[in-house]
Amino acid sequence: MTTYLINASHEQKIATEEYGTIKALVYSNPAYYESKSLARDFGEIEKGDFVIICRNSELKYLAEVEDVVMATDASEDEKYTGLPVKLLKGKLVKRFGNVSVGAATNRMVQQGIAPPNLINKEITGFKQGAFAEKLSQEQVGHYETWAS
Repeated sequence: MTTYLINASHEQKIATEEYGTIKALVYSNPAYYESKSLARDFGEIEKGDFVIICRNSELKYLAEVEDVVMATDASEDEKYTGLPVKLLKGKLVKRFGNVSVGAATNRMVQQGIAPPNLINKEITGFKQGAFAEKLSQEQVGHYETWAS
């Protein structure tokens, strides 16, 4: 079991050719996550892994990945239509109650735990372009203390 920190900055719903509109835990085009150093770990996520989803620099929820679906983007944006997309489907395990990524990570650093590479040097939020990172067990344990 591996846990990943995901910065999913928008609603995770996408139109696909194969399945129609799907709401996912998170999705991404392989060309994006394979080419960005702060996104590359997304390609490693598989069924049985866990993801900590963040939105607007706030911890949202912890979910278990129950299925990884490869599909074809059918959104109205011509830039992406016809391109592959990897979607993670799964179930909610825990929610975080209005906790900012910066506050949680700052406490992590105060306890001597190295912060994820996705976090900016000021420890206030995500770096520009940050998307996905595999977490250490120490990091996972710390973030989970903020969940209910």
